[in-house]
Amino acid sequence: MNQDPLSLRQTIRQLLARRPRRVVDDPGLTCAAVLVPLLCKEGEWHLVVTQRTDAVEHHKGQISFPGGACDPGDADRVATALRETLEEIGVPPEAVEVLGLLDDCPTVTGFVVTPVVGVIPYPFPYRPNDREVEAVVEVPLSFLRDPAHLRVEQREYQGRLYDVHFWDYGPYTIWGATARILKGLLDLMAESGLFHHQDGAGPAPILDRKANWRYNGERGGDHDATSHGEHPGRGQSLPG
Repeated sequence: MNQDPLSLRQTIRQLLARRPRRVVDDPGLTCAAVLVPLLCKEGEWHLVVTQRTDAVEHHKGQISFPGGACDPGDADRVATALRETLEEIGVPPEAVEVLGLLDDCPTVTGFVVTPVVGVIPYPFPYRPNDREVEAVVEVPLSFLRDPAHLRVEQREYQGRLYDVHFWDYGPYTIWGATARILKGLLDLMAESGLFHHQDGAGPAPILDRKANWRYNGERGGDHDATSHGEHPGRGQSLPG
């Protein structure tokens, strides 16, 4: 999607500001927030996700957005997302242009996640947290919005059927809460007319902390995942 960076920023900000946002206020769920980072690289917009290490407490080895549980010292959920992003990949709060919030995402693991959409600079020297982050992955939005790259499977949970969305990007698989949050953003952008034509969707490089290689679509590997969920009923997303 080749679009003027300033125009896209303004459009997404306006879309998020004027839409009714789903807020989940459940004292039985733990507050959490993630940053949904966008960056404009050589005229094309990308989404940034991370692969978690096997040392973290939750979602070992899975693909997720940078984020985590709220801290008592956080002013709000935006502050939570920005703090966690600094801790996980080294992007400071002052480098993030916050555009707005997507719908809250409750999970069967006991969290309610608030997605914070923001723009980060490119290029940026990521500093992945050795204990938490295995790799930082930049995925072109053109790849994610191409229907050929989305697969949907039905899973049964507590007696009901749910649609589960998957994006396989090289050795990585985006699904669960990360996929639901991502789909919400893509749907919002599509409905607004931001996607006017189909662009090329070749894999973008990624930074791998251990191997220090940049992925170009040729390396194989295990498919990892993250899982959160909501929305009961056939045709809806599976809780994770």
